[in-house]
Amino acid sequence: MAVVDTEEEFDWSAPFDRSATGVGHMLRIGDLQAVFDRHGVRPVYAVTTPIATDPISIGALRPILGSGRALIGTHLHPWVTAPFTEEVRPENSFPGNLPQALEAAKISTLTDQIEAAFGTRPAIYKAGRYGIGPHSFATLEALGYEIDISPRPPFDYSAQHGPDFSRRDNAARWEGSNGSVLSIPNSGGRIGWLARPGLERLAAAALSSGARRLRIPGILSRLGMLERIGLTPEGFTFEEMRRLVRFNAAAGQRDFMLCLHSPSVAPGHTPYVRTEADQAAFLATLDRFLAWFITEFNATPIDPLHLRAEMSAAAPRAPAAVAPRRKPALSVQPITAADLPRIAAYWHANLNADISVPAWIGALRHDWLANPPNHGFQLLADGELVGTLGAIYSRQTINGEPVDFCNLTSLVVEHAHRARSMDLLSACLSQKQFRFTNFTPTPAVAKMLRLFRFRDLPSNERVVFNLPLPAFAMGLGVMTSPGEMVGEAGRLWRDHVGLPGLHSFAVGRGDDWCVVIWRPSVIKGLPSARVFGFSNLALFLRWQRAIGGHLLLRHGVCGMRIPEHLLPDNTTIGIQRPNPTPRLYCGPDLPHEQVTFLYSELVALPL
Repeated sequence: MAVVDTEEEFDWSAPFDRSATGVGHMLRIGDLQAVFDRHGVRPVYAVTTPIATDPISIGALRPILGSGRALIGTHLHPWVTAPFTEEVRPENSFPGNLPQALEAAKISTLTDQIEAAFGTRPAIYKAGRYGIGPHSFATLEALGYEIDISPRPPFDYSAQHGPDFSRRDNAARWEGSNGSVLSIPNSGGRIGWLARPGLERLAAAALSSGARRLRIPGILSRLGMLERIGLTPEGFTFEEMRRLVRFNAAAGQRDFMLCLHSPSVAPGHTPYVRTEADQAAFLATLDRFLAWFITEFNATPIDPLHLRAEMSAAAPRAPAAVAPRRKPALSVQPITAADLPRIAAYWHANLNADISVPAWIGALRHDWLANPPNHGFQLLADGELVGTLGAIYSRQTINGEPVDFCNLTSLVVEHAHRARSMDLLSACLSQKQFRFTNFTPTPAVAKMLRLFRFRDLPSNERVVFNLPLPAFAMGLGVMTSPGEMVGEAGRLWRDHVGLPGLHSFAVGRGDDWCVVIWRPSVIKGLPSARVFGFSNLALFLRWQRAIGGHLLLRHGVCGMRIPEHLLPDNTTIGIQRPNPTPRLYCGPDLPHEQVTFLYSELVALPL
């Protein structure tokens, strides 16, 4: 089903104006009807007073209605429909807010205008601005209306003095004292992780006017946690409408109603169509959606009168407008060693094709923690892999004590299940024995992690240019293999032997040695060393010139990129270089200077 709010042209951002009654866009209503005709859809043109009383719009609609390709309906904009006794202000723009007698008089006026213009008495009503009220159905019954198409779940207009449909479902229901008016909602819904049963109040709060002022709905939508979508090409993309229909169909919805506004057929009248290019894209989106919907569900287009007849007869429909689809069984499972080849192939195909399958496997299997509990978690839909979150475990020494870490990596979830990303994160973060890090999150993942109280490391770097100073000039030696080196420095070095593209060496003398772990990089086109860490900060700062000299003389490396969080807060070495990639960690008792990149995806993978 489809309904077109067929109305006058007015500035949606300006106060309501009784003199704004232009209908010139109706000369192009045939562009819209051609899309409906192509798919056998019989829309309802619910018209306002200016449409029902202007020769231009009457002349545009009569041939369409006369050929049986559309139905006529009533769309009450109180501010342009007589009698004009109320003050023009926002709350009175919702018909249901008017005194019962005034609302009834306006509906009666418009009904007579439509009958005079089009030769048929309308039986379908839609309140302007979705403003159905407590007395509306009694009036509709008295005037012989059979169908109301006003509700718009799950949208809430109470902040504008309008109705609240946030708890209204998408099912048609009988209304009125005699139960003779079938109320069919404009299709919409909430989808995402927060749209699950039992979280209705939380979802409503997240979409409230207060939450909108804090931009929470936009954040939740980008994270895939909660989206509020209406079945309309106005303000919603093809992909969003498709997600809505699939989600609602899986939940059992069988009848869908799409809505839009007639002024969108010409540029300059609605926020959705400003140019001719916008108009072409708007109609193309509608065309694409209708083609997909009818093909995907083997759906039969129907109109509201057809649905009412079927519901009155209480007969099963054949064929069904939408065949309910079974919702896939989703589960979160640990990634085991046996799963890694399949998981690595998934990452290679869906995340980063530049990293080979063996490289993925090697990174996750690296022996930094004996007997890790898993290698992350996987999301399965009916047993099919649709999402992953990798985990690299390590045991590190913090202040002389062993501390276990879990480094999160490779979060990728297919779009249809994006909201379940939170389930993967929750499964991993439920392992309370670990501190957590993630040094390569996307902006969306970073926002999710901050919800779990992850904190940001200082992400800038210090760039230090190397001088041709050999280590022996400072009385130091250079080691290029860990050999028999003992202690924490030796363990750190051996932990990183054999990782792809990673280099290490040590500078020192006697019992004092500083191990440096780095990977080749570039700064302004010049060869550089991306330093991931070192075994001793004090020695690194003391011997920094010798370390740089070795890199320049032995490897031709002109400078070092050093993570700023590893250096003292008041450091003056080098030049600060911004790094926009978030670096996140979680551990209330963990100062940021003790967080290292050395046991993470940054060194385990050739990034």
